[in-house]
Amino acid sequence: MITHWQQTIGRRAPSTVKHERHDCECVSSLIAIAFDALRKYQLESGIGGRSTPHDPGMLLFDVDSELEALRAAKIAKEFDRDAALLGSGLEFRRLDAIAATKLPIVLPLAYPRTPRVGTVGEAEAVDLRELTNWEQAPTNPRRLDAAGLTVALTTSKVSDRLGGRRSFKDHLSTAIKDGLKADRALAMLTTNAAQVLGVSDQFGTVEKGK
Repeated sequence: MITHWQQTIGRRAPSTVKHERHDCECVSSLIAIAFDALRKYQLESGIGGRSTPHDPGMLLFDVDSELEALRAAKIAKEFDRDAALLGSGLEFRRLDAIAATKLPIVLPLAYPRTPRVGTVGEAEAVDLRELTNWEQAPTNPRRLDAAGLTVALTTSKVSDRLGGRRSFKDHLSTAIKDGLKADRALAMLTTNAAQVLGVSDQFGTVEKGK
């Protein structure tokens, strides 16, 4: 089951504790309704000849920021569900908190465009947050991996203006130049991806029987 935070609650207003709590309550209520409807449907339709509802499997939360990732982790914990994150590429901004969730991450190599600083006016228009995101984004895979999380890579969620899927190879090379070891990059494309999908017995390695 895949849930996209923005599709569920819409664009988030400026952060406040009250608003964040309201968002979480809305999503919790919607997911509770969805699970209840699924259980009812399964019981009434007798799917698989079961007398108890079939487990719908892992939740994959498609998030657009590190804060949404933390909210998704709270939802998964509340409902005691296995879950993974389809990340944003900005997890380094809340690295310790996200590492503490222990959720596997399917990670896009989405790097911000290089800031334009060719003139005094352009340089003054670039704020510190933008510069930090540009500098630190390529370190995201390495830092999440070093934090002990299971990281798989995806070609998705990179806009066409930033190169789209065609940029994947170049972005991966940049991540390796920024400290990601080649063997860990290979794992993120193979064994880790299979582990996140729950198909390690069929895919992820080249060996007899696979």
